[in-house]
Amino acid sequence: MSFETDKFSHGYIPIYEKYFKECKNVLNVLEIGIYNGGSLRYLSNYFPNAIIHGIDIEYKKNIETDKIKTYICNQESREDLKNFLSSTNVMFDIIIDDGGHTMKQQQTSFGVLFKKVIPGGLYILEDLHTSIWETNLAHGGGFITEEDKITSLDMLTNYNKDKKIISNYITTEEINFLESNIESVEIWTRTPDFTQSVTSIIKKI
Repeated sequence: MSFETDKFSHGYIPIYEKYFKECKNVLNVLEIGIYNGGSLRYLSNYFPNAIIHGIDIEYKKNIETDKIKTYICNQESREDLKNFLSSTNVMFDIIIDDGGHTMKQQQTSFGVLFKKVIPGGLYILEDLHTSIWETNLAHGGGFITEEDKITSLDMLTNYNKDKKIISNYITTEEINFLESNIESVEIWTRTPDFTQSVTSIIKKI
């Protein structure tokens, strides 16, 4: 079966599936960023017993099935994220952030959502190459602003060095939780200069 998702062209799928094979009895998966729904369909096929939840700032109900549910949510809004979590009221086996890719979006979502990952579950933060891109013409703007003194790639690289989370967008309470509940962080890149196809797999204790 073919799925229209750039996770294949980036080379992410073989990396993820090494982790997915270890996940047992997956019931709920969340992906941030829906686009054409190809990734949600891939996840629904890979985890046939799971409900696949997708959030996006745009209406995407047209891609829903009995196993795929979509919600309108702004990932850089704590209020939106907390409202979404309240409405679903589940713990997630896997969360994948393939959303807007700005530093504020990535780090805010990580701070809020990691608490809702099950013990032993995965939080995947994709496309970390945006941490070193000043602009991206395809999206019509920059991913990095003057406020982004610590990029998402910096945040995870620093964690692997000293087990500390440093971020301008994550609260102190969220940082304390992250530092106490992260088991491991793998950062994978297809190109040594980190200019494209960089992702991370964060495992919860």
